[in-house]
Parts: sequence; C-alpha cells; structure tokens
Amino acid sequence: MMAIELQAFEALAREIGGVSTGGVSPVVTTKHRRQVRFVFNLDWNRELDCTIGQYLNWFKERRQMTQLIRDAVRLYVDLMNGRTDVLSELFPGIVAKLQAQNTDKVGQALQSLAKTQALMAEALTSQPQSGPRPLNVSQVAGPAADDDDVGLLTITATKADGKVAAQNFLDSAFGLQR
Repeated sequence: MMAIELQAFEALAREIGGVSTGGVSPVVTTKHRRQVRFVFNLDWNRELDCTIGQYLNWFKERRQMTQLIRDAVRLYVDLMNGRTDVLSELFPGIVAKLQAQNTDKVGQALQSLAKTQALMAEALTSQPQSGPRPLNVSQVAGPAADDDDVGLLTITATKADGKVAAQNFLDSAFGLQR
C-alpha cells in the first residue's frame, strides 16, 4: 500500500512540478519524508460549510484535524466499498447498537412466525372435514316453460356439407355489418 501511495505522490509531484494548482501542492520536508498539502475552500455564506469550518477549527486547536481527515476518508472509502471494518474500528458502540437492533427485529420476526405456525397447526389438527358441506337452503324450482317461448326458434339440421354451412355463416356475419 505504501509503495502505491509513494508512486502516486511521485507522479503527482512530476505532473504539477511543485507549483500549487489550487488544490494539491507537494511539500518535500526532508530527503526521506514526503508530504502532500490539500487546500480546499469553504463558503461561509452556506450554513453547512460554516458548521464544517467550525468543527475543523475545533479539531485544529486540539491538533487532531489531520487524524480526523484521515479517519473520515478511510471511513468513506470503506463504506463506499460495502465494508464496515473502519466503522467498527472507529465506532464500536454504534456497531453494537446496530447489531442489537437487528437481533431485536429478528427476534420479533421469529416470534411472529412461531405464532403463525401455532395457529396453522391448531387449524390443521382440529376437526377434520371431509369434502364440502351442504348449504341449509330450500330447493328452488327451475324456470317454468312459458307459452310465449314455444315455437319462436326452430332448429333444423342441415343436409349440406360443412363447406356450405361455413360459407352460409360467413355470409350471414358479413350481412350484419352492412
């Protein structure tokens, strides 16, 4: 990891040639120690930037700002890659709290599942029913034949083959469209 960082620093130093580009400027303090300075601006007219600036000043007064930035970047990259190693290193209490919440939720889900299973088992072991039960209703008589309905429609079988019957059907259907 250190070799990669050193190569990246050397490439950056060659690229910018020791001249500040407004964001990054290399500073060589000794022959064996190399440092990079990052400069960024905060807009004091924005509430969020003002709050961040106040926190940074508070950490700077306590000589903890560099470590804060290192930890913040490590945490961000770790979370961005789907890992929580740095989170558990820096904030073990929060990780324990999240695990306890998940354990509580899993416990509640298991209790709910156990209740549902008990109700299902009770329903299955209660009186076995074989087939559908008849309804207790009186019998309803079917429709009576009306004198008006008799003789209105007479159906006779055709003596022609299927081709003629199909053509007759199609002619009748197209006749309805006209």
